[in-house]
Amino acid sequence: MDNLVSGFLFIKEKYRLYYRSYMYIKEIMIANESKTALVQLGQQLLARRLERNERQSDFAARLGVSIPTLRKLEQGDSTVAIGTWVDVVWLLGRLDRLAEVLAAKPSLFDQWEKQNRPSVRRRASKK
Repeated sequence: MDNLVSGFLFIKEKYRLYYRSYMYIKEIMIANESKTALVQLGQQLLARRLERNERQSDFAARLGVSIPTLRKLEQGDSTVAIGTWVDVVWLLGRLDRLAEVLAAKPSLFDQWEKQNRPSVRRRASKK
């Protein structure tokens, strides 16, 4: 009986190690992709600010954040709150495009069905 319990505990611990390794690798992959996206957003923010010829202090004041927070935004720091990013998008006049990020996309099947739907002939109503 002791061998069975110790065997079970060994398998359980081995599974736990595999699971932790898998989650760690998955976390690194996701973190790298999201970090890259945040850095790109930060670079775009910097470019938009410079296009407007605004100093960091002026832009940060209009945004309602400190200069270090603005620097974090421009560097793609992941610790900046998502609400601050929404404020940035609003300040740059692109809030309407934010809804497109999570908008539903029609499936390929729906697109095919729409293209191949037989046309319905419409007639004018009788008077």
